[in-house]
Amino acid sequence: MSDIKSQSDWSYDHFLCLVLLHASYADFEYTQEEKEHILSYVPSEILVEVETTFDKLSDFEQLNLIMNLKPRFVNSSDDKAKILHVLKDHFKSDGDYSKLEESLYLFLEKLL
Repeated sequence: MSDIKSQSDWSYDHFLCLVLLHASYADFEYTQEEKEHILSYVPSEILVEVETTFDKLSDFEQLNLIMNLKPRFVNSSDDKAKILHVLKDHFKSDGDYSKLEESLYLFLEKLL
């Protein structure tokens, strides 16, 4: 697995980008629309940095990283609600809110 310490300096934008990238692959496609949607929330250099880490991780490792970073960035119901709002908006950004995406949303809602 990627060394978690290498993410010790990650910001909220890194965390949000990681969650959105993970969500993007719910339907096994990462579309240009999804990428552009992520870029509406985070700078391109953060997306590139997170993509570099993300691409090296299995699904399990991605979720583990999200869980390891969660305590730093999700400390209240408001924090969680903000992320879930962005997440739902992201799932709809490509014009198709699939059953797979809906299932992942419900899973992440419990995880976060």
